[in-house]
Amino acid sequence: MSFAIPYCDSELLFNQMRDNKMKYEVQWTGYENHKKVTKKHGKFNTLQEAKQSVLDWWKQNNFEPPYVRETQDENEVWWDYGSHVCFYHFVRVDE
Repeated sequence: MSFAIPYCDSELLFNQMRDNKMKYEVQWTGYENHKKVTKKHGKFNTLQEAKQSVLDWWKQNNFEPPYVRETQDENEVWWDYGSHVCFYHFVRVDE
């Protein structure tokens, strides 16, 4: 199964922020040993690159989520990918 990167209405705005030294940090939030944790998985120049990094990791690890639902606010985009307790966040950060 392959997934297209979900379209985000604010993607154009996010990418325009690149000129202002903004990057996009990929964060995974989930539970380990019954404790909520957030792990940072790198910074990328564009939102598209950040999303692609997750898709690449899934492919390398033969992971196929049942779905990907994208939600956004003014500072981040996040993916619910079917686990109910784990999410990927694409957060705008200053360089």
